[in-house]
Amino acid sequence: MPFKCDAFAEIESYSERGPRLVGTMVSMFKSTDPSLWLLGPEAKWDNEHAERVDELYFDVLLRSLIDVLSFTFPTSWTNTLPPYTVGMRVTSSPVDPKEVTVDVERLKELFPQSLIMKEVPGMSFNLPPKTAVVPEPGDIGLAITFKNPFATVRIGIRKSEVWDGVGEGVRRLCQMEDDGRDRYRTIGFIIKMSAQFERLRTGHPEMPKYKEWVDTMFTATRNDCDSDLRWKSLLETYQIFYKGSSPPLQ
Repeated sequence: MPFKCDAFAEIESYSERGPRLVGTMVSMFKSTDPSLWLLGPEAKWDNEHAERVDELYFDVLLRSLIDVLSFTFPTSWTNTLPPYTVGMRVTSSPVDPKEVTVDVERLKELFPQSLIMKEVPGMSFNLPPKTAVVPEPGDIGLAITFKNPFATVRIGIRKSEVWDGVGEGVRRLCQMEDDGRDRYRTIGFIIKMSAQFERLRTGHPEMPKYKEWVDTMFTATRNDCDSDLRWKSLLETYQIFYKGSSPPLQ
């Protein structure tokens, strides 16, 4: 039984807002804290189907990350996002003949357990030269590591918590009388991003390109998945849907 909301259908695919959490970008010069939470209501399931539901959500979130990479780096790993960008608009750069292209066939090899990867032809993204892509499936989540002579980048997904009901924000926007705890359950996931740059190449003339690559990747992922940004966009959609009415959140 999928979550349905007749009062505001756009919220059916929305993630309940969560606290801002962890992610690090490490170099000798700076540290940032990108943070991504995804939480969404779903029909309640019994223990027998819980593992299958987790696998489905991990698969969907993995595909979301691959989509971000495909939209951001379709032509070159040095593509950038304009400073005013909120969505997936990018500025293309000249193709580096030595860069690594990860296409759908390679993705199928990397993630043979993914059903969603098998259904999408033509999906690909580009990475810096000599970048190895290492999948890291685990008992509590999964991760992708991109490793090259200049940087090691890791994007991980793990389940954070589960609770009965749809969450207070969703309940109010959907104009529900109760939180649906007898019908729905909310499952939370954390996406954690980290990057570490090779100290011995700090002064290398190519290093700024790699730092910009990481910045672009993290920003694009945050723009697509960050809980606060998604929440802000949803409230703006609500005002359009109800012709300027303020969301019932107070």
